[in-house]
Amino acid sequence: ISESYQFSADPHVVVVEGLPLTIRCPVTGTPPPNITWHKDGGQLNNTNDLISIKEVGRNDSGNYTCTATNHVGKVSKSFLVDVHTAPMLKEDTPQQLSVLSKTELSLDCSVTGHPSPSILWLNGTHPLSDSGVISLTNKNQTMTIGSINLEHSGHYSCIASNIAGAVEKSFDVDVLEPPSFMGDEAAGNRPSTMQKVMLHRKV
Repeated sequence: ISESYQFSADPHVVVVEGLPLTIRCPVTGTPPPNITWHKDGGQLNNTNDLISIKEVGRNDSGNYTCTATNHVGKVSKSFLVDVHTAPMLKEDTPQQLSVLSKTELSLDCSVTGHPSPSILWLNGTHPLSDSGVISLTNKNQTMTIGSINLEHSGHYSCIASNIAGAVEKSFDVDVLEPPSFMGDEAAGNRPSTMQKVMLHRKV
C-alpha cells in the first residue's frame, strides 16, 4: 500500500534572535519517506523530520526546504525563517558636547536592527519632532538644530525600538557664548551723552 505525503506547517516562521527555533516537516507516507533539508539551496546535514536551533542568530534567516522521497514519489515544502534582531547602536557611549551659540548642533543615533527600528528623540522628557528649528533626517537617525542658543542646553536622548527590543543613547549639550557687555544692545538704540550735547547745541 502506498500513500501520498501530507504536510502541515506554517511556511513563514518569525523568531526573535537568541530564542530557540524548531522547524518541523510533518510528512507522512507509506513506505516512510526519506527526508533531506536544504537552506538557501545548500544541503544540510540533517535527515530528521525537524530542525532545532537552541539560540537563533541573524545568520539563521533564510529559506529552508525539506524534501521527502520514497519509491512512490517526491515532494518538497519550504519555510521562510525571518529572524528579528534587536536594535544595536553603532556608537552607544554617552556624549558630552560643548557647542558655540549660533552654530549648528547635529546629534547622531545610527542604529541597525530588523525590522528597521523606529527612533524617538527627547529633550529631557519632551518628545521632539520636525519643526522650523529642529530637523529629523536619515530615517530619524540624525537630529539637527540649525542655530542653537542657551535655551538648547540640556539633556537629549534617542530611543530606537522594534519588536525585538530597544536601546537608548544620551547626549548632554552645553551651549557656550562669547563674552559681551551687558546692555550693549539696548545702549545702541539710545543717543550717547556726547550726542545729547551736540543736539542741545544745535537747538
